[in-house]
Amino acid sequence: MARPEFIIAPSILSANFARLGEEVSNVIAAGADLIVEDKVLVELKSVERTLPAHSKQVLTYLRLTGLKLGYLLNFGESLMKDGITRIVTGNLNDSD
Repeated sequence: MARPEFIIAPSILSANFARLGEEVSNVIAAGADLIVEDKVLVELKSVERTLPAHSKQVLTYLRLTGLKLGYLLNFGESLMKDGITRIVTGNLNDSD
């Protein structure tokens, strides 16, 4: 299976280019579809219905990246609002 190409678009104002290679490696290693502002992980699906395995996949990505907030977005639902699952690990107010 060919590895997908990644498009990285960091904000110029907040980018830490000294760590950009490390950040890209973390995203690729975790297998996540998107990581936004080093805070939110987004996993994209297009299936008729999400399964518990999809949520577990997001939890695994959160654990591997050290992030606490993730979204599972399923574009296969008839209404997009029904395809959004918010997944939180730990306390979002913790600074570590």
